[in-house]
Amino acid sequence: MLQYNQQDLLDILKKHIAVKCMEDAKIDWMKMEDTHSDYVPVDYSYYNVIYQNCYFQAVNDAFVDFSVVIYNGGVPVGIWPLSICKKGNDIQLGSWGTDLLAPLLVDCKYNIEKQRKLMEKCILAIQDIADTYEIKNITCKQQLMQDGINIWTQKLFEHGWSCNRISNECYLNLEGTEEQILSQIRR
Repeated sequence: MLQYNQQDLLDILKKHIAVKCMEDAKIDWMKMEDTHSDYVPVDYSYYNVIYQNCYFQAVNDAFVDFSVVIYNGGVPVGIWPLSICKKGNDIQLGSWGTDLLAPLLVDCKYNIEKQRKLMEKCILAIQDIADTYEIKNITCKQQLMQDGINIWTQKLFEHGWSCNRISNECYLNLEGTEEQILSQIRR
């Protein structure tokens, strides 16, 4: 079994950033999904996180979900699926049992510098958890690379993390006529 629990992991996060666990902040998480000005990737959907957690609890020897809503001044500014699981001797710190997702800042009114500072704090929190539990390797996944690498990835590189694999995901709005849909596809 894992030698730590959700509260221990949340306590480490709280040393760096203001957070509430997803269960205690369900309304804030779902409200941010509803009011997000752009598409919220499926990986961050509340019910997808719940589903993935159930799945990874079933297929791992041990699994702890500590997904959080991130706050600034008592106002929710981001959502972050987080988990740690163990299968055999392998321990994975990530998002619902797999690659670590970046925090998703939702309708963030922050300027770039404030976003950088928040991402810095999030990375320090993850490093603190990894150091505390002697987790050597963490695999990250970046969502929606629109304008090159995002602030999260820039901060990871600044901390000496490496990129072993890059992949892109494509989302397409399937509402409209066939002609409208095809006009959205680049060739």
